[in-house]
Amino acid sequence: MLNQEELKEIATLQADGSYVVSLYLNVSPGTKGDYVIHLKNMLKKFSEEDRKIFKKIKNDIEKLEAFVTSNKREFKKGLAIITSSEKSFWKEYHLAVPVKNAIIADKTPYIQPLLDILDNYKQYAVLLVDKESARLFLVHLGEIEEYAEVHTPDVPGKHKRGGWFSLSGHRFERHIDYHVSLHIKDVIKKLESFLAAERIERIITGGSDDAVAKVREMLPKAVSEKIVGAFHAEMFANVNDIFEKVRPVISGFESMEEKAIVSKLLTAAGKG
Repeated sequence: MLNQEELKEIATLQADGSYVVSLYLNVSPGTKGDYVIHLKNMLKKFSEEDRKIFKKIKNDIEKLEAFVTSNKREFKKGLAIITSSEKSFWKEYHLAVPVKNAIIADKTPYIQPLLDILDNYKQYAVLLVDKESARLFLVHLGEIEEYAEVHTPDVPGKHKRGGWFSLSGHRFERHIDYHVSLHIKDVIKKLESFLAAERIERIITGGSDDAVAKVREMLPKAVSEKIVGAFHAEMFANVNDIFEKVRPVISGFESMEEKAIVSKLLTAAGKG
């Protein structure tokens, strides 16, 4: 999945004696396979304009042509490939939005179209949490990917006895609350790191009611304000089930946001 951290790594790629080839291709179903023709036309134009560079990237060109003509079933709407035979590097992105056709050979990767997609299509952080574990997911362009897990296995449980667990009443409850708070602090630290790394402005929370409430209570205000919705799911739920729970939350939020924008425009027009 397209994300900021990976693009930062790709941006550091340097082709010392050769070139990095960046291909962007509109492969939307509506093109009816015309993208193969567009690719061949781009390659022909490239070879005519700079034959010297074209010869140096011959291996990359052959790989790109072979991939585009033989992997049609994987395509969505946009295809981006960064490749360098010299560095044994290949990275492909199957995008849910179309891209402008382009092929560029340079000493470094051309990733601006990918950065633009991250800026224009908002990402969501999904936090699934209970009192001793948490899972973080990234949702973007109709896809979900598990990002990280947090586990605190030594949180006390009521079923155990002896040692700390021999405490009774309020002291025992306070001890549990203390350990849960430590766990939630770890979760929040991981969440904040995730938000910063991927520049995410929208959060959806899920999990046990107590843990979610504790997270909301302990979150810094600036982070808490990014929460746009919630859902219910078990900690062991698979990623696809979680996505099915999250999708209506996203749709509802974006619909509400669109209505707010329209309302503001109508109000502004009325004042004008």
